[in-house]
Amino acid sequence: MLPRPAARIRGTASRVTRKVPPRLICTQRSNSSASISSTEAVGPATPTLLMQMSSPPSSESSQAKRSTTAAASLTSHTRSAPLAGSMSHVRTSAPAARIVAAMAAPIPDPPPVTNARRPVRLVSYPFMVRRYVPLPYPDASGHSLRSGDSFRKEPSPKAHIVLAHPERHSFNGLLADTTDRTLRSADWDVTFSDLYGLDFDPRESAGHYEHRSDSTRFHAQTEQRFNAAQGSTPADVQQEMDAILAADLLVVHFPLWWFGPPAILKGWMDRVFVYGAMYRSTLRYDTGVCAGKRMIACVTTGASENSCAHDGREGDTRMHLWPALFPFRYIGFDVLEPEILHGIGGVAFVEGEDDATSVVDGHVNRWAAAIDGIDERGSVPYNSNDDFGSDLRLLPGTPSHSPFVSHERLDLW
Repeated sequence: MLPRPAARIRGTASRVTRKVPPRLICTQRSNSSASISSTEAVGPATPTLLMQMSSPPSSESSQAKRSTTAAASLTSHTRSAPLAGSMSHVRTSAPAARIVAAMAAPIPDPPPVTNARRPVRLVSYPFMVRRYVPLPYPDASGHSLRSGDSFRKEPSPKAHIVLAHPERHSFNGLLADTTDRTLRSADWDVTFSDLYGLDFDPRESAGHYEHRSDSTRFHAQTEQRFNAAQGSTPADVQQEMDAILAADLLVVHFPLWWFGPPAILKGWMDRVFVYGAMYRSTLRYDTGVCAGKRMIACVTTGASENSCAHDGREGDTRMHLWPALFPFRYIGFDVLEPEILHGIGGVAFVEGEDDATSVVDGHVNRWAAAIDGIDERGSVPYNSNDDFGSDLRLLPGTPSHSPFVSHERLDLW
């Protein structure tokens, strides 16, 4: 506990010393110059409390001894005459006078905080006034801002999952859940559309449009473009469009039925790939609305891998998928190599044999590894817009990536 002020020290000098705010008192430096230091709050300062060594005390007991000794030395110079009237009546030694004069000088205010929204913290040093230090303050997007610091937290990538299978607890449903879980664990923002669960209507028809461009006859592209321009696209379609346009990655899960996707997925493309909004003559392929986005399909087949090989009895599954995935390329997607999982839904699955469990586990692990390494996955090659002439046919000397777009006509029949 620091000593109380001397009883005879009052009047003008006492009033002057009250200008010093709590927690700040003068210190006597070794070169006899006065400076400001941070201490505990001690109330209005008086001459008996002014002497303090320039180096911080090593313990509370030593601090008390120095304070008592300094106070006794200072008060011995002031007993010969009371303090009254003005500072000139104070009879003190030269060092003490300089201390009192320093206390009478105005104390500068701390520098103003330039950004009123930012909180401040006080940083203590044993040799200077506490400073106001602005803390990093997040902006509207959640980024932490700091002067001179280039680090900014990037927003999480977004993915949209589309499941086209009538049974939510099917193997395709399990694969879709694996996609969801794997992406979320990698800090992706994920949205999910279970088309059967949503009872999505795959049939494009006049009944979906409250406002019609031509009420006498229904033309799908005309009504799609008209309603897109009017902002009256059907709600279920608009929701899917918004999810696709917001996503960086589109993942589509479906079984291969009769060598193609289920009808609900084909109808989803018919309705959601809206003419005028998702594509038009100048907004497709390389310049499509989804240019820069990626798409991957996870496809299951009931037949074995051998049967679905290039020389298999059911034909090359990759060839079956080329036209099924081409609509995604049409609206601008970078179509990644699909993951094809064979032998799903055969006799072993129906009868619940042990082999089925091992196949399921292997396929799930394989797909989880594929989605986890999505950034290293290759893309399906397509010809660019520049590979075609004014007649929209492949230019001589340009590559051919598929039998579907070739320099020579295949003799299929």
